[in-house]
Amino acid sequence: RHFHDFLQNHFGSVEKAFSRLDANHGGSLGRSEMLEKLSKWGYKGNARELWRHMDPDRKAVISWKEFSDFVGDFRAMSPPVHQDPSIRKHMTPEEQAAWRQEQLHDFIENHFTSLQAAFKGFDSDRDGTITQAELTKRLVELGYPGATKAVWKDLDFDRNGVVTWR
Repeated sequence: RHFHDFLQNHFGSVEKAFSRLDANHGGSLGRSEMLEKLSKWGYKGNARELWRHMDPDRKAVISWKEFSDFVGDFRAMSPPVHQDPSIRKHMTPEEQAAWRQEQLHDFIENHFTSLQAAFKGFDSDRDGTITQAELTKRLVELGYPGATKAVWKDLDFDRNGVVTWR
């Protein structure tokens, strides 16, 4: 928790902290890179012990995902990752897709009583399928902040142009 608070107090978000730690913008942090900067910035905790927990595979390098997973629920303390291009570019396509799915799930939970209710809400012509046009129109109407084209690509995994309930 101390490390989480340190990042929040010094940078305002985990994304910004990672970006500052990752000076070469390579999308990962090296052990010495991180330990040196934490010391320079006045981190009072045991940075070496912290690193051991972040890097369980002992590769001496951690990714954005490993960093953010260790720190905890970074969404609760900072703007969504998709709004910070300096972080998004360091995420793998799989990490980006997982983030979009989480973001969509959270959005649906805030706007509908269930996933089935959401499906019905997106299926405007009531034919039992959702098209990209239906999804995009409804997400925009509801104020969805993410990229609707990318969400569609994630949902239409068989690329047949429709999403069904089953």
